[in-house]
Amino acid sequence: MKINYIGIVAGIIAIISIALPWWTVSYEVGGSGSLNLWGVSNGGTEVRFEWWFTSAAFAFLIIGGILGIVGSVIVGKRGKLILLGAGALSILSLIIFVAGFVSHEDWSQYTIFGSGTLFGVDYTSYLSFGFWLALVAAILAFVSTLKHPTAAAATA
Repeated sequence: MKINYIGIVAGIIAIISIALPWWTVSYEVGGSGSLNLWGVSNGGTEVRFEWWFTSAAFAFLIIGGILGIVGSVIVGKRGKLILLGAGALSILSLIIFVAGFVSHEDWSQYTIFGSGTLFGVDYTSYLSFGFWLALVAAILAFVSTLKHPTAAAATA
């Protein structure tokens, strides 16, 4: 059996990215906060919130990660299509997260990237580690389709 290790790594990275912050804001006064796919972290305090865009991104990414692992052990065209689906779901999770963040009223005072002043306090905001790891997972899933074995290994 030939295993596509790139696809397995892509699936594992996708699942790991769920545990990390996807967006961070740092304040001039020294505080910071993070938006994760399961809630908000503010100075060590975790608050669970479920917005449509975080829940959807979470679901697509977990399915994409699982498909990346499963598709890596299935040889041939079917495995290649599953890996392609894993990459597409990972990219879709990124698009949904950004679109939901930008359009959601709870986050309208912030920008996805940038800086500004809110209630007299300067802030800087940016996409964080989890988001970028999910992007890496999507890219690796697409690369793994190119390296995917098309025929079963010969048995001796």
